[in-house]
Amino acid sequence: MRRVLFLLFDVLLFYASIVFSSYVRFGYHSHKVDFASVAWVLSAVLLVFITYSLDLYDFSIQKTYSTIVMSTVLVNVLTFVIAMSICFWFRSFSTPRSIFMLAFLVNTVTQLMFRFLVFTATKQKAENVLVVADSIEDGFRIGHALMSSNPRVNVAYLTSESELGISELRKYNAVFMSDRVSPQWKNRTAQAALDAGITVNLVPESFDVISRPTKVSSYGDLMVFTSAPLYIPRRYRLVKRVMDLVCAIVLLAIASPAMIILSIVIPLESSGSALYSQERVGLNGKIFRVHKFRSMRSDAEQKTGAILATAHDPRVTRVGRFIRATRLDELPQLFNVLIGDMSLVGPRPERPGFVTEFEKQIPGYGYRHIVKPGVTGYAQVSGFYTTDAADKLRYDLWYIRNYHPYQDIKLLLKTIIVVLTPLKARGVLSAIPSDMVAATQETTLTK
Repeated sequence: MRRVLFLLFDVLLFYASIVFSSYVRFGYHSHKVDFASVAWVLSAVLLVFITYSLDLYDFSIQKTYSTIVMSTVLVNVLTFVIAMSICFWFRSFSTPRSIFMLAFLVNTVTQLMFRFLVFTATKQKAENVLVVADSIEDGFRIGHALMSSNPRVNVAYLTSESELGISELRKYNAVFMSDRVSPQWKNRTAQAALDAGITVNLVPESFDVISRPTKVSSYGDLMVFTSAPLYIPRRYRLVKRVMDLVCAIVLLAIASPAMIILSIVIPLESSGSALYSQERVGLNGKIFRVHKFRSMRSDAEQKTGAILATAHDPRVTRVGRFIRATRLDELPQLFNVLIGDMSLVGPRPERPGFVTEFEKQIPGYGYRHIVKPGVTGYAQVSGFYTTDAADKLRYDLWYIRNYHPYQDIKLLLKTIIVVLTPLKARGVLSAIPSDMVAATQETTLTK
């Protein structure tokens, strides 16, 4: 109910900003706006759709103020740009651009003020959580993720197969179980926590995502969960391909000036071509060449061979750090999308050598190749470059298992926010920071 009220408030605020801007610009009787027209209704629906897709109506998701600002600005930019385009094509909807510009400013500022108030009022309180993990490093992996979403969380770690009584468990608001602990210990601790009235959160194994039930059946008195094979239905594959072609053409047209500038700037800082291509593993394990703007020195792997980039990789150039942070290095992959080797959204393609190792180490890793790789993906929107391959795989498998074209639209919108968040562009952690390892050895870890 609360989401419906906020949705209606956004629509009223949108209309009010247009009326206010008309009055300021021309006087109350100078320009009448027919809000019942199809064009204005479509504009309001678009506003709500983008806002909903960016999870701005979901107050259970903890957001930083910078994310709220970027999301709100993006909602209004897209809404008013498309509304102005509708105005251009449908003269019956004619509204002066000055009204649009003023309404954009009014609506953006008032929405930001409203959302700051709401998210501050619903901000998560300090919580005490227990992380049940296989080791200190495993516990840090989960604890770090929890503190990233809620800096006020206090994390305690249980890293040996000991038993906790109900009275001890009641000190915590929630229990988080690692996917790496033994099934027996996981079951005992989860049952004890549920008996104590504590919420249990499980980090799933890859197979848990793959085998997620798609149907519940009864055979006599026997309940059976049915898991269908992982795939994207044919009707969705056609829609996905059309979306890829249309969006890739539009994005190339918009990004062409930036691509021309990068083609000139990159060789000025470090010798070599601005572009480079690498072999990657795509649909059904097929090898293809992916194209990117070069972000490292041209001799980056001459001595080391193929290795993953680290958080502060010295091989990355100054221009490279910028284009990685803003994801501009991925722009040439739009040509891969046009060719058909890639999709706009999907699991990120990896190099053959890394895939061979990951398939040995991570069960179910090969399932990510049953769809085309993407320029962006669920793992890239939800995680960091520091997110390891096993955690990214869970996101990729979930994306495939629950695929719908709306998922792609939502992830593309969220990718814009990720582009504006440089923290997401770090490489893999080369090691766990020593100060954090020391902190995990204590009973409670706070950020």
